[in-house]
Amino acid sequence: MHFRVESTKGLRYKLHDKTLSGKPDMVFPKYKSLVFINGCFWHGYNCHLFKWPSSRPEFWKEKITKNKERDRKNYKILSSNWRILIIWEA
Repeated sequence: MHFRVESTKGLRYKLHDKTLSGKPDMVFPKYKSLVFINGCFWHGYNCHLFKWPSSRPEFWKEKITKNKERDRKNYKILSSNWRILIIWEA
């Protein structure tokens, strides 16, 4: 398996590791740490940026609800072995 490994200020990380649940945006293996960068809309974050679409509301409620459930499941699976940082769109 081949990963793209980046290095910034001496910190080595992998991008979008498909072997981990939820494909974290950044993986810092040495520190057993993961970073997820989430958009408010797609992950259903209740902030001023999140608005339910007026077209096809049933579709979007189901889609966003499933995304939130998948996120919770992935975080629970990963949290036993990894430290997780979630960064929300601002």
